Amino acid sequence: MSQWAVTHGANYVDGGIMAVPPMIGGYHALILYSGSRQGFDMHSGQLDALGTSKYLGEDAGMAPLHDIALLAGMYGLFGGVIQALALTGSAGIPAGVFMPLLMSWLQAMQSGLPKWAEQIDAGDHTSNVASNLGMQAEAYVNLIDASRAAGISTELMLPLQGLMKRGVAAGKANADLTSLVELLRSAKQVD
Repeated sequence: MSQWAVTHGANYVDGGIMAVPPMIGGYHALILYSGSRQGFDMHSGQLDALGTSKYLGEDAGMAPLHDIALLAGMYGLFGGVIQALALTGSAGIPAGVFMPLLMSWLQAMQSGLPKWAEQIDAGDHTSNVASNLGMQAEAYVNLIDASRAAGISTELMLPLQGLMKRGVAAGKANADLTSLVELLRSAKQVD
């Protein structure tokens, strides 16, 4: 679409809407844009009325790529939250009672994400590893077993377990969990 627009003398700007409809027009609505800088700049005032604008560069594909990547992170988080609430709910713990503890734990875990980015960018998954993939793969079985024992489906958790096992089999047992990014990037598709 971008190439077609350029060949016809138009400025093309693509976007990704990181908000649900009621958020549009508010501060927390994030709208990603990429493509023609001139086109973005010409209409930034109108675009800013939709939410917080973030321009990602001249490559029109950057906004859609960031949109999908952000959604992948969100749905991965949501999958874990859904599993956690199903587990605690099976023991009669109300979601509202468990949620503050879960939110506190997830916020604590987020503090390690910048280190993950550094490891991935450097391609070094073995320096300063606090909890290696081998140990995590072994411990992850407990999550699967506890879910099954509680009568909770493991369908949200099994894909990560399979990836962890594949990482250990590929010789990454002493690496950090970040080493799994390389497996996902490899051409081998296991869907």
